[in-house]
Amino acid sequence: MKITLALLAYNEAATIAQTIRDAACEMEKSFASSDWEILVVNDGSRDETGAVCDALSEQFDAVRVFHHNPNRGYIEATLSALRESKGEFICIFDGDGQHTAADVARFVEKLESGNDVVFGWKKQRFDPLERLILTRGLRLASRYFLRTRLHDINAGCRGFKKQHAEKLSIIKHRINFIGPELYVRARLHDLKISEIVVRHAPREGGESSHAIGKIPGEIAQVISYLRALKSELQAANKFRRFL
Repeated sequence: MKITLALLAYNEAATIAQTIRDAACEMEKSFASSDWEILVVNDGSRDETGAVCDALSEQFDAVRVFHHNPNRGYIEATLSALRESKGEFICIFDGDGQHTAADVARFVEKLESGNDVVFGWKKQRFDPLERLILTRGLRLASRYFLRTRLHDINAGCRGFKKQHAEKLSIIKHRINFIGPELYVRARLHDLKISEIVVRHAPREGGESSHAIGKIPGEIAQVISYLRALKSELQAANKFRRFL
């Protein structure tokens, strides 16, 4: 298996069927039928997401579903995707329909060209105001604390080489922002990091986990989180230069 597209889904019953069908269509256009799979990680959804995904896996041979029960959160869903994917290259996308599998081929091209981890950059975003504020703040704080040049360190689409999955899965912090820690794990293992501009679409169903009332508390959490990651880079003498 060459490519796994893993979709992370939580309470996406309204849109997940179309998201999977669209993804399968795009993967068929880009890759030979024996080269790819779609893995849906249903993170303990309380709606019909799991049932819808199971039904689609019966229709499409290339679609598999991995269930969490109960909900374990975004970090564990990401780690399950890294662990359960069969592909040599893994793309992990949020399963809310805001990312297109048409970008998978571009992630794979970057990985094949020698990169180990590729971050998506939503240069044009269709997020609500509260998400835009949080994303902007996280980008600026990450540049300050981690000395990263990435434009969108926590975008919901990333590409990885399967051979590095175990190294990247040593996640120490339980916060709803896994991107900065994946970036730090990659730096600590001297992996080659890159980014590509990806397409982004408005959310058509479900709801964001970043409600505006949570933002002050999340900001405090994020600062503490980034400081801890900075300390790891400093301890390993990998903090000095921008990357």
